Amino acid sequence: MAMLTIDTLKTLRNEKAFNLLFDDVNTKRENLDVDEPSMPRNEKYPNGFSWEMPYIFSQIPWLTTTDKPT
Repeated sequence: MAMLTIDTLKTLRNEKAFNLLFDDVNTKRENLDVDEPSMPRNEKYPNGFSWEMPYIFSQIPWLTTTDKPT
């Protein structure tokens, strides 16, 4: 059963199968009066935000991994 599923999914991973699926979805979208698909917006992060900020949690004395709940 698993091999059948894998083989079926592999046959769907091509341009022709994608176009059939996309056309079907667009037809249903038009019938339901839904907006056209679009790419997601780029997220804007606040000024001063950096992915390279140091993790300050290890610097907080009362927040350690050795603390046990009371």
